[in-house]
Amino acid sequence: SMQTRMFLAVMLRQDVGPRSKVWVGAAGRAKAGMQAALGKLLAEEKNRVMRKHLNEATGRLASHTVKKGEWTQFQSIFERLCSSKEAQHVQSGLFMSGILAEYAPSAVQRSMKPIFNLIQKSLSPSNRPELQVAAIKAAVSFIIGFEGNVQQGFIRLIPDFFKVAVKLAGEANDEPLQDAIDEIANLIGFRVAMFRPYTSDIIKLMTKTAKHGELEAGTRRMALSLIVELAKKDRTSVKQVKETMTEVVPLAISF
Repeated sequence: SMQTRMFLAVMLRQDVGPRSKVWVGAAGRAKAGMQAALGKLLAEEKNRVMRKHLNEATGRLASHTVKKGEWTQFQSIFERLCSSKEAQHVQSGLFMSGILAEYAPSAVQRSMKPIFNLIQKSLSPSNRPELQVAAIKAAVSFIIGFEGNVQQGFIRLIPDFFKVAVKLAGEANDEPLQDAIDEIANLIGFRVAMFRPYTSDIIKLMTKTAKHGELEAGTRRMALSLIVELAKKDRTSVKQVKETMTEVVPLAISF
């Protein structure tokens, strides 16, 4: 049954961790079989929730095996996902690219340009929300994981994050909007200075989101909390935006 499969996928995620007794104690053939099975499942699985569990399990395994050269077939799996015409495959590829950027950056050095192009393309307004949010998450991982020209290239995608959030808020699409807000908050926590050119845009967007009556209360609170976090990190820039006093403060008091 689907419930059983999902349970097994969740258990698998735990079993492939770097400190898992199951993984550490497994023979080489068993490990290779598990890696091959994950690659096959990612290529064939159609269920959205099941794919989420598989992405997490594969990403967890890749996070500690790729950099050690212990998953030689991963690169081909990753490239097939990224080059696929199926959105669910591309979404998995974007998830894996973020994992590699964080844990095995050398594995994506040679593929930086096509990965950047894929992320930029996936942020397009015509794509489905899950793919757009996966692109935001991947871009954030590259911004945090790299420095110099690579980081600056992905920073230039930040305005596209806002476009995605505007679209999701307009559609009252809570779940992906919460994920998008969470990723923007991660970047603010990482280095608030990169948001200074966009302070006014963030405040206007999050104020509008917090006032949106069709969104869940949790989503609206997240939007308001992001403004508060931004103000804590960069009080001067936030105070210079007129909406801070005319809209944000009254909204915070009444929330």
